Amino acid sequence: MNLDQRISAFSVWGNSLHKVLKKMEGELVALSLPEEKFEATINIAKSYNGWFSKESVVLSCKGILQFLSKVELEKFVRPYRNKMKEGVGKTVLIVMAGNIPMVGFHDLFCVLLSGNKALVKLSSDDNKLLPALCEMLIAIDPSFSDKIEFIERPSKNFEVVIATGNDNSTRYFEYYFGKFPHVFRKNRFSIAVLNGQETEEQLKEFSKDIFLYYGLGCRNVSKIFVPKGYQFKTLIETFIVQLPYLENNKYQNNLEYQKAVMLLNKDPFIDAGFFFMKENTSPFSSIAVLHYEQYENSKVIADFITEYQDKIQCVVGNYPQALHFGKAQFPELNDFADGVDTMKFLLSL
Repeated sequence: MNLDQRISAFSVWGNSLHKVLKKMEGELVALSLPEEKFEATINIAKSYNGWFSKESVVLSCKGILQFLSKVELEKFVRPYRNKMKEGVGKTVLIVMAGNIPMVGFHDLFCVLLSGNKALVKLSSDDNKLLPALCEMLIAIDPSFSDKIEFIERPSKNFEVVIATGNDNSTRYFEYYFGKFPHVFRKNRFSIAVLNGQETEEQLKEFSKDIFLYYGLGCRNVSKIFVPKGYQFKTLIETFIVQLPYLENNKYQNNLEYQKAVMLLNKDPFIDAGFFFMKENTSPFSSIAVLHYEQYENSKVIADFITEYQDKIQCVVGNYPQALHFGKAQFPELNDFADGVDTMKFLLSL
């Protein structure tokens, strides 16, 4: 299968996914059997992972959908086209995380588009959605059945590794897979910079950067920088727009737990009712807790970014080259995780 055939199949895959989403929005759409199965898998996702609300899974699907546009696919492959392999290349073990629905899709996408075979070790927290999604692709082009294999545990039949985890699991990755060409991903976090002049619409968009996927992803903003003396009243009132989304049992349990911990520890915090704000220099915050730090000049922010440059996934807001508010959870095809160009890595093997 050559590159143009792969692009064509991926484009049809996108059309197939679009049909499923339209059906879930209430439109009268006739679905194939694989499409029906994927729709059913979305509907039961919350039964095996309480974080996987229908809204979150659909949001993830919409992010994937933008990757499967023929226009975007052609644009994405343009810098790599001369190096793209024809047919089957190497077997790539992909060890996926399970914090948000189908979080490892981009790695699978790159492996298949580059002409390699994907050997996928799914997280037990998310082991049903991606196989069902891939059944749709295989129905479109059966030759992909030889290029995607889901496994319970890593075997020895691979030549390359892409593994996503945390700082602890990376030590495991290094021990078992360090001898192979690899990309290992560790803990990351995202921050935002406010200047106090944000509009209500900007703050509404910003609430997505914090609360979508309930704050579980590395692209979720876990810490904000605000001007000295910043008043949080307008921000909190605007963030209420996310309240319906946050009516999730697991999120609400975390909300109660974090409040109890802070009260027991006598930590000062701002209680917004549906989340907490805590002044803290640490970039890592717990679910339902947003850290903030006040600044008097931009040097404070610049120094922080320099110190944590290898840990920051995204910078959002009013800062040079930062993402616009509301864009953190909607990466483009060439927004590679951890800044590592996965496609370039695969084509260099």
